[in-house]
Amino acid sequence: MYWQTKKMNYFKKQLYILCLLGVLGQAKQSYSQQLPLFNKESNSLSGDWLIGTPHAKAGLFKTKEGHLVFSNGLVSRTFTTFPNVASIGLDELTGNTAFLRSIRSEASVTIDGFTFDVGGLEGQKVHNYLLKEWIPSLKANPMAFKFHDYKIEDTKPRFGWKKRPNWMPKEMPWPVPGKELTFNYTLDQQAIDALAAKSKSDQNRSLLLEDKFQRLASDWKLMVSKSHARNSFVNEGKVGEIMALENAAVFAERAVPQDAKVLVAKMNKGTDQSNDWGLGFGLTLTNSSPRLYWRASEGKVVFFDGKRDNGTFEVGKADQLWFRYEIADKELLAQASLDGQQWHTVGHLSLKSGDKIQLVRVGKMDPNGGNKDGKASTKEGRSKIEGFWAYGDFSSQFAGDLSSKLAYMKNVTVQVHYDLYDDMPIFSKWITVQNQSDREIVVNSFKSEQLAVFEPESSVDHRSRWLYPNITVETDYTFGGMSEEVVYSSSLEWKKDPLYTTQVHYDRETPCLL
Repeated sequence: MYWQTKKMNYFKKQLYILCLLGVLGQAKQSYSQQLPLFNKESNSLSGDWLIGTPHAKAGLFKTKEGHLVFSNGLVSRTFTTFPNVASIGLDELTGNTAFLRSIRSEASVTIDGFTFDVGGLEGQKVHNYLLKEWIPSLKANPMAFKFHDYKIEDTKPRFGWKKRPNWMPKEMPWPVPGKELTFNYTLDQQAIDALAAKSKSDQNRSLLLEDKFQRLASDWKLMVSKSHARNSFVNEGKVGEIMALENAAVFAERAVPQDAKVLVAKMNKGTDQSNDWGLGFGLTLTNSSPRLYWRASEGKVVFFDGKRDNGTFEVGKADQLWFRYEIADKELLAQASLDGQQWHTVGHLSLKSGDKIQLVRVGKMDPNGGNKDGKASTKEGRSKIEGFWAYGDFSSQFAGDLSSKLAYMKNVTVQVHYDLYDDMPIFSKWITVQNQSDREIVVNSFKSEQLAVFEPESSVDHRSRWLYPNITVETDYTFGGMSEEVVYSSSLEWKKDPLYTTQVHYDRETPCLL
């Protein structure tokens, strides 16, 4: 990646980036034992670097907190190295301009179909600004490539440049004088195990059925109590929205694909405060009718195994939940989740020979998982079935013991390189991947930079054309041209930041994530 800060009309500053990927030999380990202390005031230069001679020499410094600062007096990039390397500052010093508002990974790379972050930290409280006192509390992504060592050395020639003196105002040195900072990252067993666990997520299973209740599919049969005229599974034309009395049975049922191994339902309790007839996810088996159900007024999920309540999960005042069944060997696992990612096993049911899932039910069932009403009540509640999914087996890539399968990746090193040049506010950044394992690897894709920067405008309403941050990106992965339109349609993009929930724009669509 190639960064350049440049004075434009009205002294606007822009940043230029060039993304590279290659494979290099193993870098010789070296360390700077004693780095000079960086002081922003004394280490910053003044004046216009384009018309003067700034004498801006690139070097590596440290802060009093122990962070690394790569600077030449015109620009600086600040890194923390514990518990992983992360950029915590990116500054244009002559104008005292800070770009960075949020920490992201230093890069990401997909190897053999598995995607890893490289460096980075997690746990930032908000993402519209970053305070240095937050840094010690942040955690490393357990699945990321982790910092191993670094070195600082003089810049090296990227390629054999044949000089053309008639094109040059004066003799120019090659390589461009400056310093190269290289961080080496490796995967540890924790990362391998975490990736293996995550890869066993339902998203890596074959999707057999998905229904987000945009319409009522003909496969669903509605069971609606007649205790009140308002009882419905399709309320005011909205499929999956349940309007029902507290102790009334209102649900939809259907058959599931024969090869289903996992069943998932997402639900929103709305104003329903039922307990025994709480919103739930039920099954009819050959010999029983288990159900996971939400005792909303008590703030807990309960598993009914067909005979009795057999396990609970405290969910407090949660508004939405995910329910999940996994059909394992001779066992049915019943799980619930607050976010659809982290699952809590509420209970389990031993399966007998010949036990098969006949129907799945979503909605308000009676305490035995059926369609009977309870004691008359005048309390109404509105709730919503958000979606239903059925998954099959894992693909071959994710089958078996992934921790053992992926052990070779501990012998893969990712190097992230930063060049900073003398007398110019220019950074260059690229990554290399070094394979020291006993098998070939495929680098499927990569991101050499991810920057969450301050937005140049705070617009509340929709805009047909946004102002982008004062960063211009140049890359040798821009194929087919050099215009802005081509650059922003090929290899880079300004995107909305899903973590930036405190931005001004109502729909959170401000493009401030590179």
